[in-house]
Amino acid sequence: AQQAVQYALSFANMRGASVEVMYGVAPDYMVSADLPTPSINVTQKRLEVGEEIIEDFVKLGKSVAGKAAKNVVVTIANTKIGNPVNTIKEEAEEKLMDLIILGTNANNDLIDKVFGTFALNMMNAASCPVLIVPKEANLQPPTKVLYAAALTKDDYRSFHQVTDVLAGFQPKYHSLHINTGKTPVITLQEFSA
Repeated sequence: AQQAVQYALSFANMRGASVEVMYGVAPDYMVSADLPTPSINVTQKRLEVGEEIIEDFVKLGKSVAGKAAKNVVVTIANTKIGNPVNTIKEEAEEKLMDLIILGTNANNDLIDKVFGTFALNMMNAASCPVLIVPKEANLQPPTKVLYAAALTKDDYRSFHQVTDVLAGFQPKYHSLHINTGKTPVITLQEFSA
């Protein structure tokens, strides 16, 4: 998540945008209806701990990002309790966000394999573009971008959204098209937007 904050700050600086950092807590559910109090207490404690560390988290992100975060306005949203995907989706839609940036730790445990990762679920639910920043991501501005798609009408529209978002970086784009018809064809093309 720290890498995602730093990337968001760099992006915002390049685009003259602001950043809103949100901390969400999934509620702890108890199996027994007779014992709701421990569940509520655990969730509340996680919420309080999150509120205490989020400001330090943003300060650390700004110090690491350095010049790239100098003029970026950062707002810390109220912490939310609920399903993280739904909570972020609702927040982004309510505030008309242009981009969601998420960090991922790539644990790939059994739950992720069965139900899908948080990042994948967020990408499928979001109504705006989602940028996933791996834990070990290089924080340099993008100079080469791979756009992999089936090249449908929707893909052309989303490609234009991508080039708009990345315009300030002026990267070279590589379009990867894989046709899985009777005769598979792989096409790679390099161009500038």
